[in-house]
Amino acid sequence: MPYIIREILPKLLLTLALFSLLSSPLIAQDFINICDRGIVGDLIAKNVGSLNCAHVEIKAMAALESLNLSDLRLTEINNDLFVGLSSLKILFLNRNRITQISRGSFKPIAQLEELYISDNRLTEIRPTTFHDLTKLVILSLKNNKFQSLDPQIFQNLGWLKELNLADNMFEEMNKNQFQGLVSLLILNLSQNDFTELPTEAIKDLTNLRILDLRNNGFYTIQNNLLPNSFVKVLGPALVP
Repeated sequence: MPYIIREILPKLLLTLALFSLLSSPLIAQDFINICDRGIVGDLIAKNVGSLNCAHVEIKAMAALESLNLSDLRLTEINNDLFVGLSSLKILFLNRNRITQISRGSFKPIAQLEELYISDNRLTEIRPTTFHDLTKLVILSLKNNKFQSLDPQIFQNLGWLKELNLADNMFEEMNKNQFQGLVSLLILNLSQNDFTELPTEAIKDLTNLRILDLRNNGFYTIQNNLLPNSFVKVLGPALVP
């Protein structure tokens, strides 16, 4: 039997069969090309066990629960970046260069419970940025460049237990800044530019247990200015 028939032809037929199978409508609808998401698409593919971003199983994406996108030099979060990640619960975006988060970016990942956007270059965020994340428990915006935040930004986060706003440029807080955070236990405002306790802003945080105020511009707090008698203050000394 000629070599080409004995050795090459079976391999060729197998390749053609695989190509036909992968091109069929039944298979195609189970996979998606996410290469337009750049390095994020590559990492998603890797996390779900795909060989490359051009052929990622939709079911595997929908089952992914944790994603680390730290240290990627990302400059913005687009509204199609997380499409298909409907079960995602933990997302790390730390140590990038993010300056902008597009409208609706987090809508596809409404099941998210922990979101870390620390060590970026954000100066402002749209009021509705987090409104779809009603199950969020931990939110970190540490070490950005915020001087203020819209008072509506945390409005829908009734389950939030930990909020980290440390190492920004806050000098004061809107009196309604934390309105709706009825479950908040830990609030970190350390390493900002406060010269006094933002009393009006924290007055309704009746479940608060830890308030970190280290490295601000004041050194004492009157006991009666705290939202409850159980809160532990880090930094300034308590006085009667």
